[in-house]
Parts: sequence; structure tokens; C-alpha cells
Amino acid sequence: MTRSVIAIFVLAAALGGCGPAPSEQQGQSAAPEALEQAIREEPSGAITMEGGVVEFYDESVAAEARQEPSFRIEAELLEYTGEQKGTFQDARATIFGHGPGGGNIRINADRGRFGAETALLEGNVVMKSGGMTVEMTELEWNNADGVVKSENPVRLISDEIELLAESLLLDTTADELVLIGPGKGRSVMKGSQ
Repeated sequence: MTRSVIAIFVLAAALGGCGPAPSEQQGQSAAPEALEQAIREEPSGAITMEGGVVEFYDESVAAEARQEPSFRIEAELLEYTGEQKGTFQDARATIFGHGPGGGNIRINADRGRFGAETALLEGNVVMKSGGMTVEMTELEWNNADGVVKSENPVRLISDEIELLAESLLLDTTADELVLIGPGKGRSVMKGSQ
């Protein structure tokens, strides 16, 4: 499966309905002022935005057939540093269509960074799907392969089980979750768990 990224940055202030409505005293200039406050160009040339979105798309699907991205990050603060790279803080991410019954997988993280084909979410990372929660310190999304991995300890919690593992690999193209360790132990869950 061939995947590539298209990064889209959306400003909450530019969407209308986000934030207070302009008053009669502010007149027509309220929207440009809100935009100026939401976007700041840093001396380094980086662009900092409040309420930014980064989306990755599966390019093997024809553009007219695409309904949603393969992976989306919504961040309270997003800094675009150029060349399809940037950082973000206070993020909520979504992996589309690979949860139970074809649902979505939700991820929260304190911060992270992204490039043209990957995103790294760090700090208090919590991934939820159906009745399963996975806690870890970091998680990496590889858009080209449709793979999520963490090379650090993970804790999987559900109503039926709690597992600790040294690392995690979620292959969304094969709907396979692999927990590795401790030692040489390996647990594989197939299908939309």
C-alpha cells in the first residue's frame, strides 16, 4: 500500500463560529485580528498556529474517492518549521477506520513532531479503541506503511486483561497488534480488536 502525506493546517479562528462573535464596535476587522493572533511568524521563519491540524492521506486511494485521512493530529499549538516538518503541543490524534468494527483509534499526547511521512507523539500517550486502552511514553506513526510503533514500555488495559510489554507494533493494513516482551514473549491480536 502506497501512502504519502498531505499536511493541512487549519486555524480555528478562520473557521467561523470558533471564539466570540465580532461585536458592533469591532466591525469587520475582528476576523483579521483573530487570524493575526492565531498565526505568528517566528524570527526563525517558523510559523506558529493556535488550533492547528495535520493530516496524512493514503495516496493509493484515488483523490476523488478519499473520504477521510488515514491519520490526523489536532493540536492546541502547532509550529510549522518548513519542508513538511513541525512540532505540536497538547495533541489529539486519530487513526481512521482501524478500530473495532472499522471504527477509529483515538490518541492523546502532550507533544510531538511530524515530518512528511511520520509523526512522533510524546509524553503521556494514551491510545483508545473500543474497550481497550494502551498507555505509553511515545508512539510513532509511519504513514507509508500504516504502522504505529512504540519501542518503549506499554501497558494495555481492557475489561478482561492487563498486559505489560516492552514494545508495541500496530499494523493497520493487516489489522494486527503485536506486544513484545518482557523477554522474548510475544502476544499477537488479529482483526479489529
